[in-house]
Amino acid sequence: ARLVAEWLRVGYCQGNMNSDNSALCGVTLDYGPFGFLERFDPMHCPWVGGGAEYSFGRQPQAAAINLSILSEAWADLLRAVATEEGLTRAEADEAVQQTREGVSSVFVDAFHATHDEHNRRKLGLVSWDDDAAELWTSLFGLMATRSGPQGIDFTVFFRSLGDLTNDLPDGGDGLAAARAAAIGGAAEWPQEHLEAWREWAARYWGRVGAEARPDGERRREMAAANPKYILRNWMLAEAYEAAERGDSSAVHALHALLRSPYEEQSSADPRYAQPTPDWARGRPGLAFMS
Repeated sequence: ARLVAEWLRVGYCQGNMNSDNSALCGVTLDYGPFGFLERFDPMHCPWVGGGAEYSFGRQPQAAAINLSILSEAWADLLRAVATEEGLTRAEADEAVQQTREGVSSVFVDAFHATHDEHNRRKLGLVSWDDDAAELWTSLFGLMATRSGPQGIDFTVFFRSLGDLTNDLPDGGDGLAAARAAAIGGAAEWPQEHLEAWREWAARYWGRVGAEARPDGERRREMAAANPKYILRNWMLAEAYEAAERGDSSAVHALHALLRSPYEEQSSADPRYAQPTPDWARGRPGLAFMS
C-alpha cells in the first residue's frame, strides 16, 4: 500500500503490475515497461500492451487485486494447516477471514492514509479534509482535461507550484505554475481552460492564506514532496547513445543528478527540469514501449 502511494506521489508507473510481478516484501519484479509520467494522464501506461488495468491511476486497484489473489491462495493453505492441526471449521474460517480482511480493510486503509498525506504535502497544506480532497480532485481534472492541446507536465507543475510565494501567488493571475508546466507552452490554451485554472488557483491560494502557514515552511515541505528531477526516457536515450560513441559523461551526470532529485542543482542541464523536448514526444521507445 505504501509503495503504490509513493509511486503516485512521484508520478511513477510500473506498467505491468500483474500478480506474478508482485513480491511479499513489497517490491515488484518485472523487467520492462516502467517509467515516470511526463504529460499527465491518469490512464497512461508506458507499455502498449498494458491497457487501463495497469495504468498510472489504476495502480492501487492492481495491487489490491494481486493481494486478493494471494489471499485466496493463503486461504487454501490455511485450511490445509487447520486440518493437520485439528482446528475446528469455525477456527479455520476465522483465520481465512482475517487473511481476506488484510486486503479488504488493512490494505485499503493503509493506502488511503498514506496517499492523503502525500497529497497534503504536495499541495503544502496544513491539514487534509473534504475541502482539500476536493481541491486535489478538481486539480487532477484540470490537468487531465483543461490543459491545452498538449497537456501539462506532472513533475514540473507541482515543483513550480511549490516555488511560488504567498506575497504574489501564481504570478498574480493564477497561471504561473501551469504556464511553466504546459507542454508546448500555454499560448494555445483555450480561454475556458485558462479561466478554469484561474478559478482553481483562487481557491487554492485562498486555502493557503486561510491556514496562515509560514511561507518558508510550506515551500520546504512541498520541495521535499515534489521532486525537481525524474528519470525521463529521453535523458536515458541521450546518455546511452553518447556512451555507445565512447562518451560516458552523460551517464555519470544522470547518476549524480538522480542521487539528489529533490535538490536544486545549478550545474545540471536545465533541460532536465523542463517538459520533454519536442523530438522525444511520441517517439517509440521513449513515449511508449512494446
